[in-house]
Amino acid sequence: MMSNEDNLVLESARRLFGGLADPAWLHGSLAEWPAAKWRQLSEQGLPLGLVREEDGGFGLSQVEMLSVIRLAGYHALPLPLGETMVAARLVAAAGGGLPEGPLSFASPAATDGVISGGDGVLRTSGMARAIPWARHAERILVALAHAGGTAIVALARGAFAVTPGATLAGEPCDTIRWDVEIDGVQARLIAGDIDLELAGAAIRTLAIAGAVERLLDMTTRYALDRQQFGRALTQFQAIQQHLAILAGQAVVCRTAADSVAEALFTPTGGRAIAMAKARASEAAGLAASIAHQVHGAIGFSDEHDLHLFSKRLWTWREEFGSEHWWNRLIGSEIAAEGAPDIWSWLTQRETA
Repeated sequence: MMSNEDNLVLESARRLFGGLADPAWLHGSLAEWPAAKWRQLSEQGLPLGLVREEDGGFGLSQVEMLSVIRLAGYHALPLPLGETMVAARLVAAAGGGLPEGPLSFASPAATDGVISGGDGVLRTSGMARAIPWARHAERILVALAHAGGTAIVALARGAFAVTPGATLAGEPCDTIRWDVEIDGVQARLIAGDIDLELAGAAIRTLAIAGAVERLLDMTTRYALDRQQFGRALTQFQAIQQHLAILAGQAVVCRTAADSVAEALFTPTGGRAIAMAKARASEAAGLAASIAHQVHGAIGFSDEHDLHLFSKRLWTWREEFGSEHWWNRLIGSEIAAEGAPDIWSWLTQRETA
């Protein structure tokens, strides 16, 4: 159950995102960093919303704070809020204080790097691709093999070189290269007790849920308003079927988002996140397709808002593991363990 504080945070975020995500900004170039808009997020404490109370945070409900990412997806907010919320929690928990400014992290599947050295002197070098908002990040987290396991290195701005890139939606998505000493300033070694691939999959699942909900609202409203042969589109059986399928996918995404909000940062939540991201990615592609079919040619025009969400869905569907990528991993794990009853295996192991 939500506390009064949680309700206030969500309502405040809803109003803030609605004001920030103005059409002129969303339809324009996103290459320039919107410092004033980020300042508004920071003034409400949202980037540090997942930092635990014992680490200097606010101690609010994780489930409700992660719902803020879903709201950001609903408004197509082009800022690295989810990445910053997750990275800030990890940095603060490692004793790095409360970080300032935007943060990001790399997908381990798109990272190629090493930690080398000994006798108290360590270096790290490597390259990571497709990092959201890397050019604007004050710190970037990368996961690397170390001491027989995995460690997370927090690279400070100036410790890495950036090659700019962009997503289909025009948001920054860059490649970085680094070769620095792990000295606690340029690079800091923090605990590797969370899988960054799963963390990224979780925040993308939440954002997908918000964007699909927005597509449902937009498409339903369009079908109610649009007249064809003297009747509203909603009076045609084919359109009704499309809207019913779209509504079903929105429910699927909402359920997936609820699942990852409870599973993130838990030691046994990996399978729940993997399955949720696989299903949400599948739903993202289907939802975008249906929305464009119902809208017709107008939905493909640059002036219409529909592509602001469909392009993000197509991007988020692939980032931090597509449905095919996660389904292969889950299937391989099932095959390796030889589970005789797959349904029981999924439902029991998910909460084990």
